Amino acid sequence: RSGRARRGGVAASSSGTMAQPSAAEAAAEVAAAHERIRGRVYRTPLQRAVWLGPRVMLKLESEQVTGSFKARGAMNKVLSLTLEERAKGLITASTGNHALAVTNAAQSLNDPDLRYEIVLPETASAAKVEHLRALGAPIRFHGKDCLL
Repeated sequence: RSGRARRGGVAASSSGTMAQPSAAEAAAEVAAAHERIRGRVYRTPLQRAVWLGPRVMLKLESEQVTGSFKARGAMNKVLSLTLEERAKGLITASTGNHALAVTNAAQSLNDPDLRYEIVLPETASAAKVEHLRALGAPIRFHGKDCLL
């Protein structure tokens, strides 16, 4: 992997071009993420879905503390931030589920040096906004969608 810097699953070569990780590198990243988030997110159950096929299973990520699978990715990202990155801060633009996941991950670390901000569209679900406010999330509204 010489000459490449890894960021978010895609490697940047020394020439600046983006390259996909090999299967072995991707598997190693998944294993590292699994270890990083172990004990910090729920281990959600699998349910057989015979109406979809004899070997189809559904992963019930709706049972996560945040109500969606986003808890895994947000927790992994927050845990992988360097001290410098934590001090710079984390910002997410979301319509709600990722915002809840980032808030949960950031607050679970109980790190006063970790700064984060949630950017929501003005059209965000009132229920999600209320939930985020109840959690004390630092919210900013911007535009009609979650693109900055």
